[in-house]
Amino acid sequence: MSSLSKIRKQIVSIKKTSKITQAMKLVSTIKMQHQKNCFFDITKFMDSLYNLLHDLAIRSKYENIFSNETSSNKKLYILITSSLGLCGSFNINVCKHLLGVLNNDDDIYVIGTQGLSYLRNHGYIKQIKSTFVFDSLNLDYLDLFYINQSAIDKFKNGVYSEIHIVYTKYVNSLNFVPVDLKVLPIKRSLFSEKYVDESNISVLNNKGKIIELESKRSEIIKSLIPFFFGSLLFSCMVESQLCEHTSRRNAMEAATDNANELIDKLKNTYNQERQNKITQEITEIIAGASE
Repeated sequence: MSSLSKIRKQIVSIKKTSKITQAMKLVSTIKMQHQKNCFFDITKFMDSLYNLLHDLAIRSKYENIFSNETSSNKKLYILITSSLGLCGSFNINVCKHLLGVLNNDDDIYVIGTQGLSYLRNHGYIKQIKSTFVFDSLNLDYLDLFYINQSAIDKFKNGVYSEIHIVYTKYVNSLNFVPVDLKVLPIKRSLFSEKYVDESNISVLNNKGKIIELESKRSEIIKSLIPFFFGSLLFSCMVESQLCEHTSRRNAMEAATDNANELIDKLKNTYNQERQNKITQEITEIIAGASE
């Protein structure tokens, strides 16, 4: 096969690849926009939930609602990765961040098959206690019920001294940062060092009417902690999926650009080879005619 034929085949092959990466980029862009809207909505909700917990906490004297009593030093890390690849260094970065804080006796809940593969390949399979796979476009709060319930129960029973969520934080469309978020125990200093001793509270509903809550603030906060934890996990999942789709879009855009650049180079090489071949043929014709 001539060099020109090889170059033509390479150009055709790379053009097909470029079409695929361009299509994947468009799909990821749509998913990214959908996930961004979900992320903004859940952020507003989490702000309201945090403010409610804050208002209750600063008026409570109950000291043990934010921690458990255990002699265990074992921690639980909930790792959030994707189940699909082709998203750049998204999964590798968050997995490396986990390994940087993980101790030998800590346990791991892995969300996403990519994280499971990475940890298995690096010899951490014994520390993985559960794995989960979810639909990134149809994630529901109830989907995380088992993780929420299991983690909370083991924390209350003293199996774990701390619960962490390791996920990827969205900064902007080009920057994503893997973070280790300690969820439990919640420090009182997270809210305020000052509090008022009152046994009953009043909260305004959306019609402006006052709802009198008979329970003590401490009991209300205790009941809110599991919901707060579940909501925070859901929020981290949504944010991580936003980073996944954005990272995949960026990766596909870079792949498309590289493919187009390579096609241009191959076309130049093809034209040069063709010119050289034509020149050689002309030279041979002239040499033959002069004999």
